[in-house]
Amino acid sequence: MSYGLLQRWRPSSRSALIPTRVAGRRVFSICDIKAGWIVRDRDGRRLGTVGTIDPVWILVRRGAWRDALRVPVSAVHEAHEGEVTLNEPGGAFEDRR
Repeated sequence: MSYGLLQRWRPSSRSALIPTRVAGRRVFSICDIKAGWIVRDRDGRRLGTVGTIDPVWILVRRGAWRDALRVPVSAVHEAHEGEVTLNEPGGAFEDRR
């Protein structure tokens, strides 16, 4: 087994659901995500903010004049303090309203 920079990449070691520190930031689990956190798609574009969260869906508020998006929890790539990053582009969620 190798350590440090030579350690082999394993999916389990990069999971967003395991609390750890990544480049000085703590990675949060799904249970730690709070209402008001910023939601970004995989390209870094802001989709809105977390409205409500349950075990299956995250409701993303996008403003007063736009409909909210329903995003499955399985689409969360990473969650850092105040920000959630998804693993799909924002257009993929438009059909799931």
